[in-house]
Amino acid sequence: DRNDAVQRGYAQLLDQNRGNAALAALYNVLDFADQSAIQSAFESWAPTTETAALQMVAQSYNQVQSFNASRLRESTLASSGGT
Repeated sequence: DRNDAVQRGYAQLLDQNRGNAALAALYNVLDFADQSAIQSAFESWAPTTETAALQMVAQSYNQVQSFNASRLRESTLASSGGT
């Protein structure tokens, strides 16, 4: 359903990762599924509770924090263009 943000988001995510070998088994199933089965799958994957949504936010925050900490550890004046 093009009007459903959840389904549209998952469809875009899967389209962008079509070449990812780790997802081959998933594509093998979805490529032969009918429209209603795919829509049901997308809806079932969506976070439906506040707890699930908050966990996703916390996980995203932790990933950004880890990325920034890693970059700061590797950063030196010489590597960042300073003198």
